[in-house]
Amino acid sequence: MRTFIFVGVSLMQIFMLIIGSVLTVMWITIYIKYNKEFDNLIKPIGKNEFFMSDIFFIGFGVMRLINYNLKSSRAKKATKKIAEIKGSLYADYYYYIITGGKFTYIVTLLPISFFVGALTNDTLIFLMAVITIGALVYYLDFEIDSAISKKRDRLLNDFPKVLSKLALLLNAGVTLRAAWNNVSNSGEGNLYEEMKLTSDEISNGVTEVKAYRDFAERCNVKEIRKFASTLIQNIQKGNREITNLIKGMANDSWQQKKYNVKIRGELASSKLMLPVGIMLVAIMIMIIVPIFSSF
Repeated sequence: MRTFIFVGVSLMQIFMLIIGSVLTVMWITIYIKYNKEFDNLIKPIGKNEFFMSDIFFIGFGVMRLINYNLKSSRAKKATKKIAEIKGSLYADYYYYIITGGKFTYIVTLLPISFFVGALTNDTLIFLMAVITIGALVYYLDFEIDSAISKKRDRLLNDFPKVLSKLALLLNAGVTLRAAWNNVSNSGEGNLYEEMKLTSDEISNGVTEVKAYRDFAERCNVKEIRKFASTLIQNIQKGNREITNLIKGMANDSWQQKKYNVKIRGELASSKLMLPVGIMLVAIMIMIIVPIFSSF
């Protein structure tokens, strides 16, 4: 009976090598099985849109193997967020792509993390590799949240102008639908694009009420939701004060915009103070350390 002794190899290293090897075999199996099966989903992805998108079929394969639930409340919530950026027509597609990307990062990079941990025999390096994987997964959600935040800022930035234009046209006797079409073609930006889309929907047979509701859903900003609700109420019940209401909303939105600009200015000032503070601390250290070292 022979006894094999691994000189200088710890049990932790052996364990990591075994886990890494098992995960690698799983990855290769998934690669062989699903290599060409999801080409129709991967081809439309932009070249630089996602990191490692060429092997996202790995994640799609894992989702199929575990029968991942794409209709859960969490999935619906995420799809609704994505719809604000990509539109409701492509929201399900991008949710599937992003979820597949997450699984791809985990299944592809986790074996590498175990091998790196085993080779270096350093648990800290292994944990840092795992944290990096977590950061990549989190970044996919962060990117959506960041894009939504930027879009909402752009919507609110143009909102006062749009309301002022609408109020001016309505006050001149132009109908709501005609005024809407006129304003939608008077500028560039996310809000004008959403208004154009609403005009197209109405032209294609969608009722004005549904079109304005869809507009509010796509924008998903409190002030715009209130505005859309006012328009819907005007259509359903009739409201002779619609012009005055929009004028009032325009005034409020201009005031809110001024306040937001002020807040951003204060935040920018506070950010500038951070490097100044760091430099001040560094200068103090440079002065104090030589004084104490002389004693």
